[in-house]
Order: sequence, then structure tokens, then C-alpha cells
Amino acid sequence: MKKIRYLIVFALIMAFASSVSHAQDKIIDESIPALSYDTKLTKEEFYSKTREVKETPSGDEYLAYHVRLPQDWTEVSGRSPQSEDLSSKLLGEVVRFVSPPEIDKRALFTIRAMKMEYLISTKNWFLNFIKTNGYSIEGMDASNENKVLAEYVVFKENVSYLVRAVAQRNGNRMVLAEYMIPPGMPGDAMGMQKWSILTFGLENRDPAPPIELQKLPLLDVAAFYYPSDWMAMPTNDKSLEKMKISLLKVSDNPVKEKRDKEAKLQDGAISTYYYDKKSHPDIAEKLSVVKEALKEKNMTPGQELLQIERKERSSAYKYHPMKAFEVDITEGRYIDYEYWVTYTESPGAYMIVTLVTPARDTDFLEWSKNISAFSLVADSFTMM
Repeated sequence: MKKIRYLIVFALIMAFASSVSHAQDKIIDESIPALSYDTKLTKEEFYSKTREVKETPSGDEYLAYHVRLPQDWTEVSGRSPQSEDLSSKLLGEVVRFVSPPEIDKRALFTIRAMKMEYLISTKNWFLNFIKTNGYSIEGMDASNENKVLAEYVVFKENVSYLVRAVAQRNGNRMVLAEYMIPPGMPGDAMGMQKWSILTFGLENRDPAPPIELQKLPLLDVAAFYYPSDWMAMPTNDKSLEKMKISLLKVSDNPVKEKRDKEAKLQDGAISTYYYDKKSHPDIAEKLSVVKEALKEKNMTPGQELLQIERKERSSAYKYHPMKAFEVDITEGRYIDYEYWVTYTESPGAYMIVTLVTPARDTDFLEWSKNISAFSLVADSFTMM
């Protein structure tokens, strides 16, 4: 039963992932160039100079991988962290291969992994990784929702490395494979690098979601899912005609927590408003009422940032566009926030969903996680 439940939950996440990724792609900096795959090295030449490597680091079947590497590269032995030792904060190295030395430099192939404890698109996880480390990104291909290929430059021990990488989520693991070449490597090193990363793949797909999802029933008439790192705050305002549920994600940083309490804000706040159509037929009026609730947080919606069409999940529902707004702070001076709103409609009812989140440029990681949670709540609304 547990495996079946995981599969159902995983299917939900994958179903919502495309709309989440679509929402975020509308906002992500479009100045990042498309990744180039041009090379003079033919596939046949590449295969003749390489060997296939298949391994299962730490005995973890969901880290098992395959890749083709140059024949003269050797693996650097060392203790690989066990899967249960993977950090949720830092990427831990589980595999390292090195080329023969070229004077005092070597090319490297490494695999790093970390444990995921939140919903986020693979693309936004990777972009946060680039931003956090201050790398210079040269190109990116995020056409696959669960995999990102990219090229960027890093500096290690006063040496500039050109890196070709692939980031891939597998269950609750994020895996990053990097092929790094320093200047002056012999032959068509860049061609070998491009082909090698394209041959990388994980052997087994983990059916578990990156984080457990909770199902929240609205009495016995409707329900939706939300990530377990959010806290549901039901109110007494519950009836078959209307219901409100708030979801909060409060910072564990004492300084931010104090600021949030003073401003009546959180690292993320989602509100859901369920209405029966017979009792509350005027959706536009309810949307206005919901926006007015922002004043309780010393906020008002400002300029509209964008409007995003949502993908239809079921012909029994209407999935109205997501709208995002700047937020004007009416009292005090705090960080920048955004306000998101959408609603899902059935023949007999509708649920409005709102999000207050730190702005993308204020805290990219929190913004990305919040948009993912918001999309999940809105898209998973169903009548029972």
C-alpha cells in the first residue's frame, strides 16, 4: 500500500511539475544562452576513445549511474557517503574520476548528491546553485522538466575550469554530474566533455516524491494536497457554503522570524478560499474580497507582473490563469514581496488560492519553493 501511495503522490507531483516549471520559466532571466551541442568530434570517434562506467555509489540503487569516460581516466578511491548520510544543505561528492596529469592540472568528472526536503523545479534548484556559488553560466538546456544540462565556469585553486554538467532529480535526491576541464588539455577535450555528459544517466527511477504530500479535506465536499513542510491553519470559518484554510511556512531564522512577526509576514503564506456557487455565485466579488485581506498584512497589490495560463488537468474543472503582482507595503519598510492569485472552478464550487512570497530577487530559493507549493495546492483541488 505504501508503494502504491508513493506512486500516486509521485504522479501528482509530475502532473503539477509542468505547470510549475511553465510558471517559473516565464520569469527566469531569458538572457541565459541556449546550450550549444556543436562539436567536430563524431560520436564514433568519441566511443572509440572512451569506456562505459556503471556503478552504484554507496550501494544506493537510486544513485546507480552510467557514463562514458576517456579510457585512461582513473577513479579516485575514497569513502562515499551512505545515502542516509546525504545532507539536505550541501552537495556531497559520491564519485570522482581524474584524467592523467597535464603538467600540473587534471580534468575531472564528479558526481555530487544531496537530499531534497522541499518541492522545487529542477531548473530553479540548478539556477539557485549557480547563483549561490557565483558561477558564470555560459548556456543551459532545461527542455526536460526533470533534468537540466548546462555549461559554466568555476575557479578552483586559482585555475579556471570549464564545466559541462547535468542536474537530475531522482525521488528525494538531487544529483549533479560535472565534467571539468582546465585550460591546455590535449586533443578535443571540449568535444569529449560534451559527448560524455550526454551519455550520463541514472539507472533506476525512484518513485518516492521529494517530500511527503498531505491531503487536506474540506469537510466532505472537496480536498487539495500541500507539501508537508507547510503547516495547515484551519479556521472556524468552515461550512458547506464557504471555508478558509491558511498554510504557513515560518522561518527558522530568529532574526527573520522577529521581522516576520512584526510585519505579520512569513517566508511564505498560502490562503485557500472555498465557495459553493449556489450561495456565492459572484466570483469576481470574492476575488476582490480576498485581495482586501492583504491589508491585514500591511500590504496592497501593486503593478501586475505577469499572467500565466494553467494546464488543464481534468475536463471537469476550469483552471483559471495565475496572476502575480508586486506588493506595496503600507506600513513600515520590509523586504520586497509578491502576491499571486488563481482559482480552480468546478460546476458547483470554486477555490481561490493566494500566495504571499518574498520576491524572486529577494530570496530566489524561497520564491521557487513557494511557487511550487502554490501551484500544487491550486492544481490539486478536487471535489469529493
